[in-house]
Amino acid sequence: MVLLPVVLGVIFFSCQPKNVYRVVTFKTENGWGYQIEGKEKVYIYQPTIPGVEGNQPFGTKEEAMRIGNLVLEKLKDRKIPAIYLHELDSLRILYMKPDKR
Repeated sequence: MVLLPVVLGVIFFSCQPKNVYRVVTFKTENGWGYQIEGKEKVYIYQPTIPGVEGNQPFGTKEEAMRIGNLVLEKLKDRKIPAIYLHELDSLRILYMKPDKR
């Protein structure tokens, strides 16, 4: 009896399309942002570069897409979708570093 819900869940999720979620970039007032969409719903709305101080938008559509794709991959892998400075650097995302005085 206990296995029935598990088996039904596996069957249900295995029948779902693999590419249900997608990254969509959008123009902001000062640059670019991205959002993660799926099933006619926005799950993550990110108008600024995550992980940096202030409200810095992405400089290009391509930069927003690179980080959006990284977040989407983390979600698919069931990882926390946090973005760290070393990831921004490795993906060559330009951002203003805080002034260390």
